Amino acid sequence: MLSVFSDDGYLAYSPFLKPIIAGGVRCVAIDRELEPRDPAAYTFLLQFARDNQLKMRPSRKARRLEDAAEGGSPDPAAKPA
Repeated sequence: MLSVFSDDGYLAYSPFLKPIIAGGVRCVAIDRELEPRDPAAYTFLLQFARDNQLKMRPSRKARRLEDAAEGGSPDPAAKPA
């Protein structure tokens, strides 16, 4: 279950989904931990985004980790020494 209405009428999300606003755009952040825990739900979300031509991008944290692995700065605001 990715989201449900609680008894008090509010929308409650899975701990693997987080509604956010990024750059003034409403988004849903998906925790990558969902993929090994519920591959079908993860695949559904990605396919839903593709089918509806929604933009997808890696999280800031994932990009920082990729930069660090490639020898780049893990912090985009960091200045070279």
